[in-house]
Amino acid sequence: MSVIQLEGSIDPRDLKFLESAAEAGLAVTESGRLAQKLARMPSIRDFAAKMENDHAQLNKALNNLASHKGITLPASPSPLQRAQVEILSQPGKNFEQDYLDRIGIALHEAAIRLFEDAAGNSPDNDIRAFAQAHLSELKAHLVLAQVLRESI
Repeated sequence: MSVIQLEGSIDPRDLKFLESAAEAGLAVTESGRLAQKLARMPSIRDFAAKMENDHAQLNKALNNLASHKGITLPASPSPLQRAQVEILSQPGKNFEQDYLDRIGIALHEAAIRLFEDAAGNSPDNDIRAFAQAHLSELKAHLVLAQVLRESI
């Protein structure tokens, strides 16, 4: 689902940032709920709960920013991200490893690149400040995922 511009003028790069950040955040919260149900390891369930909570808050802040800009954000992850969550739910997988690799590490690395680009290049002061304000949290999530991944 793509971003719908309701009013005003916003740079297409900022629209893409808002859309991509929303989709990634939704994928993290959905996979976090799934991981709390399927993970056997308490440390992975705890990480998943943290991801669900932290990204729900981030998504709320992102939606507030978008609403202020007259933008309606997607209500679901991108098709590729939905497929990643679906893959995680299939039996026969090493769930903990797949979850950390796909969501904890790969998706957070992509989100960090997205937020770094917006933090350094967005022509919109509010979007640039939002991206800058949330980069450290995303980086902390990545480090936590990497540490957990090394422990399994």
